[in-house]
Amino acid sequence: MNNRWFRSIWLVILCLPVAIPIIVVMSSLAAGESESWVHLRDNLLLEYTSNTISLGILVAIQTLIIGVGCAWLTSAFSFPGVHFFSWALVLPLAVPAYIAGYVYAELLEFSGPLQSLARGLLSDSNSTSSLINIRSLPGASFVISIVLFPYVYLFTKTSFDSQSGILRSAANSLGAGTSKAFFRLVLPLSRPAIAGGTALVLMETIADFGVVEHYGVPTFTTGIFRTWYGMGDQTVAMQISACLFLFVALLVFSQQRMIKGESFNPTSDYKQSKPIKLLGFRAWSASVLCFIPLLLGFVVPLAVLIGFTLQESRIELEASLVEYGLNSVKVALIGACMCLIASVWLAYSNRSQSNKFI
Repeated sequence: MNNRWFRSIWLVILCLPVAIPIIVVMSSLAAGESESWVHLRDNLLLEYTSNTISLGILVAIQTLIIGVGCAWLTSAFSFPGVHFFSWALVLPLAVPAYIAGYVYAELLEFSGPLQSLARGLLSDSNSTSSLINIRSLPGASFVISIVLFPYVYLFTKTSFDSQSGILRSAANSLGAGTSKAFFRLVLPLSRPAIAGGTALVLMETIADFGVVEHYGVPTFTTGIFRTWYGMGDQTVAMQISACLFLFVALLVFSQQRMIKGESFNPTSDYKQSKPIKLLGFRAWSASVLCFIPLLLGFVVPLAVLIGFTLQESRIELEASLVEYGLNSVKVALIGACMCLIASVWLAYSNRSQSNKFI
């Protein structure tokens, strides 16, 4: 009994830092309807909601295509660079979405180098129309997708690798080819993993501010900042935050209902699948397909940032780089340790308690 009470107390202590902001935000809904809230509800709330939902749908589709596709290629096939791509496709997570947003806005805007080059090649240098409107909802979805797809990739690849080769062998013996086995067997078994990765991507997308603000896409997050700092109305800003929280809660609930009663690998007999060796054009096509997301999500932003860095004064750069680097490492280590301790304790308590708190 003492141990149970001890674990319960620590659970409450761990949950308080998360629960208090949620309680404060949700309590703002009881403040009533002010003039600012009525104006926002009648004129802007529908736009915030539709843009947030549209952005989430576009990002989900793109990350599913890239993440699941790359996971299947690196898990089921052997081709040049497959071992490199297996871990390198995680690197786009190291690029913050807003940094990638600034980079692609710089590269693809009307006066940027790529559009200027394209107009020169097309002998249309005097044109006033933009070839690509990167500062738009599709542009924002592209930028967010290209740096967040590793969430789906990691979850899905883990599921693909953990599935027993016996299942695929049985499917092949029944006449199912590689494509049919993928859509009829492998993909359904990996649905919990895919749903989990997609849920993380959507939560990151809904909470994004840097990209949507820079690209001029009004969403819940931009509405919160504009109301708080532009109108100076903290209550209405918290009411918008409450709507955003309810939106995220609905997303998490839907994801949990979707995977209820399912597991990542429902077979106990494990036999590692032998990758299918691709040759010739197919092999190099697989390499190119895996390289494109890595190029767009990591190589291009890194190259552009290095170019900007070389243009700066070396003395100022070295002085600021050391300070910023040390602060980043300190914050990362402290945050990682706190998250590790909290998550291990929550997982242990959830497993050991007869009355589940989680």
